[in-house]
Amino acid sequence: MATKICERPGCGAPRVVANNPRTPWLAAADEHDHLLGEVARRVDAILLVTRHDRWPAPELDALVRYLRDQVLPHAEREERQSWAAHVSPSQRLRLGRDHDRLRAATAVLSRADAGEGNRSPAQLAATARSLLIQFRRHLTVEAQVLAETPASG
Repeated sequence: MATKICERPGCGAPRVVANNPRTPWLAAADEHDHLLGEVARRVDAILLVTRHDRWPAPELDALVRYLRDQVLPHAEREERQSWAAHVSPSQRLRLGRDHDRLRAATAVLSRADAGEGNRSPAQLAATARSLLIQFRRHLTVEAQVLAETPASG
């Protein structure tokens, strides 16, 4: 069964949204939906294989590559651009800790992808599931923080 990502219609599908300066979170929310949908799809592929107690080599590689190529660079852009203009220092610290945890989880999955550490499919499934839950929670909190931020200008 596929993971339920979010409740919004069309969630996870890429959409072009005008960047309205009065609602800076709107474009970010659509981008977040897309990123979350792609991560969930890759985690679901891992879970499907690990249910049969098999190691999901290509599926794990796809998740790690997506995290490295899309999710982590997006997080870095947010830290440099969006947060600097729209988020208080205490909120930046909280959201930054979430990004640090995401980087650490990516490193764990990357080591597993390289053949290091525990080769248990069940342990890998738990790690991938945890990453998805953590990522979903972070995006929800970040959206709330950005939505509560007064428009500048």
